Amino acid sequence: MRPGGLFTSALLSLCFFSQVIAAPAHTTSTQTTSTHAPVQVPTASASSCTCLGTTFSSTDVAGAITKAGERAVIRGAKAVRKKGGGYPHQYGGKDPGVSLTSCTGTLLLYPLVQGSVYPGTGEPGGQRVVYQQADNKFCGCITHPSATDGSFDQCT
Repeated sequence: MRPGGLFTSALLSLCFFSQVIAAPAHTTSTQTTSTHAPVQVPTASASSCTCLGTTFSSTDVAGAITKAGERAVIRGAKAVRKKGGGYPHQYGGKDPGVSLTSCTGTLLLYPLVQGSVYPGTGEPGGQRVVYQQADNKFCGCITHPSATDGSFDQCT
């Protein structure tokens, strides 16, 4: 063997071996199809709100809309009726203390949690974000002013 031949052969083997280790065993392509639109994060001034003295930041509101979108995709992008339980669900818009005139079509609501996102289980509290189902457009925040009736009032 030539001088340096053993070294060159070992170096080439090492390079080949590192390529084999670095290469993935197989590749897969996963394509997810969703009928739920990507979340449009509203501007901070339009998406923060105060309900009964509790302020929800634009991050709180956008997080709730995002989580609602994720849960809608998991459940086939269908709004669940209130009697069926679960969030998001459809908002009927019949409360006299609520005016969401900038939004049309099917409106959904999802619980708001200050500094966090409602995980989908447990007590949701009384505050909700309302958004359009078609494009996830933020419509406003609403609250149950009383635990005894199911009506909503609009937050500021």
